[in-house]
Amino acid sequence: MRAIKSADPQFTSWRKKEINSAVFRANFLHEGSIDAGGPYREAHEQMCREVLTGALPLLIPTENQRTNDGEMREAFVLNHNSISVKELQLFFQMGCWIGNAIRTGSPLTLSLHPVFWKKVVGADSFTLRDLKLCSIHEFN
Repeated sequence: MRAIKSADPQFTSWRKKEINSAVFRANFLHEGSIDAGGPYREAHEQMCREVLTGALPLLIPTENQRTNDGEMREAFVLNHNSISVKELQLFFQMGCWIGNAIRTGSPLTLSLHPVFWKKVVGADSFTLRDLKLCSIHEFN
């Protein structure tokens, strides 16, 4: 964050707000909920579950998860076959959602592989260890 700020002194788009800074209001019908943070967090948890269950074509399990072998078996990676206009729009929305969660400090229950986070922070290279965490069978 400091590096971005020093590179561009006018940069202000990631100002930290309080943890309950909501980009939408959650109201579960017939549950009598008042959105003081609980329904908002529950909506985020439901969206995480929806993305991780395969209901949306955005994430796929790592090879280690599919074979139940190696490390990081709970992790997911981006689905490289999702390339339609609608799927790319969904990726954009997911990115906005993750960005808002980072900006506001709201936790998301997404088990994304470290390779994903390396790309988010702009890491230039991946190690063999990173690849092994995706697919141990490629290294045996």
